[in-house]
Amino acid sequence: MFPTWYHPSNFFFSLSSTSAAVREYNLVISQDEVSIQGKTTSGMKINGKIPGPTLYFENGDLARIHVKNEMTVPTSMHWHGLLVPPTMDGVPFVTQIPIQPGTTFTYEFPIRQTGTYWYHSHNRSTEQVARGLYGPLIVEESNPPDVDQDLTLMLDDWRLDPE
Repeated sequence: MFPTWYHPSNFFFSLSSTSAAVREYNLVISQDEVSIQGKTTSGMKINGKIPGPTLYFENGDLARIHVKNEMTVPTSMHWHGLLVPPTMDGVPFVTQIPIQPGTTFTYEFPIRQTGTYWYHSHNRSTEQVARGLYGPLIVEESNPPDVDQDLTLMLDDWRLDPE
């Protein structure tokens, strides 16, 4: 366990800029039954959904994401592919104390690149990601190209029986 003086805010210098737009999201992590092709299994949801909601940003924004853990087990979030300060990377017991049941942790970091990414649990991730703790994250360019439609697809498979 970490010493009592350890807290990510002790190592995080605010990178917020007065010109940056703050994009704020609230993510509520919960455990719930999931029905897949008529079979029921235990799942983990973000804001009541699998996958979690799409988080949209523009390059230069300041991301502020409040993650509330309503599960009975600890969790954390990792922003896959994004350049973030170490204390915001979501690696349990390395860069962050896991978010305990009934508590909220706020991730805050500057958005410094564009592209399509994903976020996912980084605590017991083989179980938590497999049960639904992930979602898409899109960072738009300042002047995105003109398109008719954007579609985001996330694919997953669920093992529901031994076969």
